[in-house]
Amino acid sequence: MKAQRLLSAGAANTKLAKNQAPTWSLSLAQGNLSGYEVCPFRTEGCTSACVGSAGRAGTFPAIMQARIKKTRRFFEDRQGFLTQLRRELANADKWCARRGVIGRVRLNTFSDVAWEHMLNLTLYPHLRFYDYTKNYNRAMRVAQTDDSVYRLCYSVNEDTTEEMIRDLLNAGGTVAVVFGDVKYVNFSNKGSLPDTWHGYRVVDGDEHDDRFDDPRRVVVGLRLKGTRRMRQAALDAGFARSTMTTLTLSAKVKPAYTVGV
Repeated sequence: MKAQRLLSAGAANTKLAKNQAPTWSLSLAQGNLSGYEVCPFRTEGCTSACVGSAGRAGTFPAIMQARIKKTRRFFEDRQGFLTQLRRELANADKWCARRGVIGRVRLNTFSDVAWEHMLNLTLYPHLRFYDYTKNYNRAMRVAQTDDSVYRLCYSVNEDTTEEMIRDLLNAGGTVAVVFGDVKYVNFSNKGSLPDTWHGYRVVDGDEHDDRFDDPRRVVVGLRLKGTRRMRQAALDAGFARSTMTTLTLSAKVKPAYTVGV
């Protein structure tokens, strides 16, 4: 029987499809849906706001079943899983080489696995890797090392302190902050984003998913998505930051201000 393909082309994911560079992603089943935990640093807020079950995965059960199957194989047949993943990455690297392009790979579409400890990412010269993570120490370590192959964006959550944010940004890292409200300001784009946060420039993280080329020391602003119940839970937990006050101030003088964490 032919093994289930691990990597998906970027076009299979709405946000990854916005990337200019050809992109591949690995979609495991988030949290512990598979019976195995792939998000060891998840919080109550991010769990309630997770988009892993949204979109096509929430409409077509077969999509989530495929993710669960991949996840179980990762834990139950680690060697076989990694062997196949290395082969698929090598094929993607060759595809990019033939076309003279540098591709992107996101291995944690809905998970938070430290792939840099399992794979030698330098073996694929025509690929660049990026992920989000809630593992602060991991994000800090990658921010302080050579980022020519792999970049991590730290996901701010209700347990993140202002000092943590400042230290990581000053170290050259990037942080992602979810902004939004229960009622969308503009349903077509799920609301606006502030110009600055904690005095740092905010870039629009919804324009595309490619975090590899983000400038250092910027905040990646993400709009709060999901159902009204999910948005309320994310705001109540402190995982997402309300934009109501932010938008009012920004429209007047566009100051550098501090929003409580």
